[in-house]
Amino acid sequence: MPPSAQRRATGAFYTPPFWAAQAHAHLDRALPGWREWTVWDPACGTGNLVQNLEAPRLLLSTLDAADLASAPGAKAAAQYDFLSGDPVPAPVDAELKAAAREGRPVLFLMNPPYASSANQDSSHKAGATINATGRAMRGLGPAAQQLYTQFLFRIMQLQEEYGWSRVAIGMFSSARFMGWPKFMGRFSERFGFVDGFYFNASAFEDVANTWAIAWTVWDSAHVPAPTMRLELRAPDGRALGTKNIHPVERPLSAWLKEATSRAPRKAEPYVRLSGATRVNTSANPRGFLTQDAFGYLHNNSDSVEHSAKYVGLYSTAFGSANGVPVTPANFERACVVFAARKATVPPPALQWMTGHDTYQAPGRLPRDFVSDCVVYALCSRSGSQQSGLRGVKYAGHALDVHNEFFWQGETFVARWLAGRTLSEEARRVLALLDQLVSLTPHCVADAGFRQRLPHAPQSWLADYSRAFTALDERVHRQVIDLGFLPSSISLL
Repeated sequence: MPPSAQRRATGAFYTPPFWAAQAHAHLDRALPGWREWTVWDPACGTGNLVQNLEAPRLLLSTLDAADLASAPGAKAAAQYDFLSGDPVPAPVDAELKAAAREGRPVLFLMNPPYASSANQDSSHKAGATINATGRAMRGLGPAAQQLYTQFLFRIMQLQEEYGWSRVAIGMFSSARFMGWPKFMGRFSERFGFVDGFYFNASAFEDVANTWAIAWTVWDSAHVPAPTMRLELRAPDGRALGTKNIHPVERPLSAWLKEATSRAPRKAEPYVRLSGATRVNTSANPRGFLTQDAFGYLHNNSDSVEHSAKYVGLYSTAFGSANGVPVTPANFERACVVFAARKATVPPPALQWMTGHDTYQAPGRLPRDFVSDCVVYALCSRSGSQQSGLRGVKYAGHALDVHNEFFWQGETFVARWLAGRTLSEEARRVLALLDQLVSLTPHCVADAGFRQRLPHAPQSWLADYSRAFTALDERVHRQVIDLGFLPSSISLL
C-alpha cells in the first residue's frame, strides 16, 4: 500500500510545516516558557510537528520504527504503541520520571490519528480503535471510537501514573469531541481549555474540505470554562472570525428516546424501506417497528454534518435502523428532531465551520413551533420519505404500507392537525399540500409528498418553493433561539 494510502487507512495525516509553525507560535502565547518543559510527541511519525523545534527535553515516540529514522533529534525517542497500555520505553520513561521528580511541567504536543472504528454504515477503518485504551473508555460514548480522544484518555492515565505537577496538551484534531458530554465531563475534571484555532481540513494532504481541524491547547492548571472560543482561520492563517463551542448538556437523541415506546416489537412480516418507494433488500435488516408504531425516524448521530443525508421520516421501518419507531407518544418529538436538523443543514461553504456541532435537548417548546415542525416534516425535499404503498413484494409476501403521515382523511397526522393553530408560514404550506393532492391523482389514496412531487405542475412547484423556504427560515430561527445548537460562529 502506498504511504499516502496507508496514512488514510489509519487516519494519520502529516502536519504541514506552515501549520506546525502556527501551532508553535500559538503555544508561545498560550503557554509562555513551554519550550523548557518536557515536551512529548507520542504520535510523531516522521516528526513534521516538531521539525526545527528548539526544545532541549523533546521526547518522541511513534508506531513505526522506520519513521524515527526521519524524525528530528530528541533527548529520547522510541518505537511505542501509545494506546496499547504497555509500559513506556525506558529512555522516555526516565525523562518522564525526572519531570515528576523535579516538578517540571509536561506538554503533550501531537497530531494523533483521526481514525474512527465506525462510520454511518459501521464499516469505516474497522478495528482501528480496538486497543487497551479504547476498552478502558467504555461508557464514554463516541469518544471511545476515536483514536484522537483515546490519546487524550491515555494522557489522563499517565498523569495519574507519573504524578506530574502540571500537564498541558497542544494538539491538532477534530473538534467533535468538545461537544460530547460524557467525555468532556471526564476530561474537564483534569484539563481546562486555554485557547485554539480552527481551519479547513483540506490544508492537510489528502483530506476533504467538508470538515475542520482544530488546534487546541489544554492545561491542568487552567480552570474549565463553559464556552470554548477558537479563532477561525483561512488557509493562509488570516483570521475569519470566531467559533464558540459549548459542550451539550444532553444530546437531542436522548430527548427523543425519552418519549420512545418500549412496547414489544410488531409481528412480522412488514415492509422495510431504503427510500419512499425503494424496498430494503438487505438479508439482515436492522430497522424494526413496535406494536404501536406507524412510522420510523432515521436519526443517525447528533451532529450537524449528518443531518442532510442520515435523517429521514418513513411510514414503515427503515431497513438500516439508526433511529426510532414513530408512535403516538413520540410523534411530536420525532417531527421536531427531523425539522430542527433539516432546517440547520449548513450551505456548502459553511459546512466545515459547523458540521461537527452537536444538537442538544431543548427545554420547553412553544406549541406553534411544534406545529411548524410537524408541517415541515410532511414535505421537506430532504428526508420526507413517507409513502402509501400497496401489494409490495417483501419476504415472500404482498404487503401494504399505510401512510399515517398523510395530511387528509382519517390518518394520525390528519387528526393531529385538526383544530391546530398554525403559523401563517405553516398554513400556507399545508394549503399547498392540499392543492398537490388535487393536482396529482394517484392510484394510492394516501400517497405521500415524495410520490406526488414528480407529477406536480411547475406553477405549483414555484409556489411550494417560496412557501417552504419561508417555513424553513422560520424553523431555523426558532431552532437557534431555543438552544438546539449551543455552539456558534461569528464571521468578521
